[in-house]
Amino acid sequence: MRKRNGITFVEAVILLFCIVMLLDLLLPAIGPPIHHARKMQCVNNLRSLAQATIGYTLNKKVLPGHTMDFGTFSSGVDPGLKNAGGSRITSHRKIGTWAVALLPYLDQQATWERWTDSRYPIAFSGDEEFPVSQGTAGVGYCGLSVPNVTVFQCTEDATLDSHSLGRNSYVANAGMHPDSSIGSVSLAQSMSVANGLFNNKFAGIGRNGKPIAIGPDVHLEDMMDGLGSTLLLSENANAMPWHRAGFFDASDLVVPNNASEIRYPTFSRYTHGLVWHYEDDSANTKAPPVNPVHLVNGVPTSSELETLKMSPINCANLARPSSFHQGIVHAVFADGAVRTITDSIDYRVYQAMLTPCGSKSDVPDPTFVLTDEIAE
Repeated sequence: MRKRNGITFVEAVILLFCIVMLLDLLLPAIGPPIHHARKMQCVNNLRSLAQATIGYTLNKKVLPGHTMDFGTFSSGVDPGLKNAGGSRITSHRKIGTWAVALLPYLDQQATWERWTDSRYPIAFSGDEEFPVSQGTAGVGYCGLSVPNVTVFQCTEDATLDSHSLGRNSYVANAGMHPDSSIGSVSLAQSMSVANGLFNNKFAGIGRNGKPIAIGPDVHLEDMMDGLGSTLLLSENANAMPWHRAGFFDASDLVVPNNASEIRYPTFSRYTHGLVWHYEDDSANTKAPPVNPVHLVNGVPTSSELETLKMSPINCANLARPSSFHQGIVHAVFADGAVRTITDSIDYRVYQAMLTPCGSKSDVPDPTFVLTDEIAE
């Protein structure tokens, strides 16, 4: 009798079928723990960012701004690059975001020094090991100055570009959107302490040729509605890279000839911040109804969160909490507690969470009182 070598085709098909069935049974069991672990990593990221923000605030006595001035690189070579060839680098301003201000409180001292030490540039300098940034990260930033930092990235965020620098999933409470068909206020008024936490700290040149208004100092004691009721930071699946103010490229950091300052990064409030709009679905106010895009996890009609990209046209609409956590978004409050916010939350509740003193704010209904409507 001839001995068989190997298995028959039919046996191979049966074996393959059994393997597929086994995987089909195992994957659903593996999936939930993976998603849970990713959610917990996101929660830990926000907790660390809150601790850093509170540490900054206790040290500086004020909260950071959504847009900030970190100094100037006068010109010269980059002492941090070994293979740059000794070429001289153009003088440029160092304008960044709230995330830059938190770097020393996140064990990112080397990157912090790149931003605050006048010897180091943040743009126009790169080599093969640390090339300059491209695309979403802005054209021309130094790779050494805008690295990928784990704490700024939610592992569930499907929009993060694996080839980009400065990847980011989080935004800060930037208060009121100043322009509305009915409730428009000045930029300065929109930055009042009662309307939000992170405001502008860079007097760049506006479209009218004059310096943009600087927001008031905001302190922890200004949160009259309570630290536990005031939202500090949140996820936003459409957030721009942590370092890039608005849509600035490196060339935008160069002071033009015969000018005293660079222009203001117009959209920086929205690329790195959450805002609330003067909207209300109640018939008891004069405010227009809430635009669905402004809701938690809101997206424009015929759009998907996974493919939605922030731009100068849509950034004000996309400055809202969003995530890939299926119906919820993680946010951290000024007391350091991380909570989940459902995408069915009432817009008045959202407005109340962003306003440190709702009764003195410019919300459509300042009499609304936040109770226990935040999902735990």
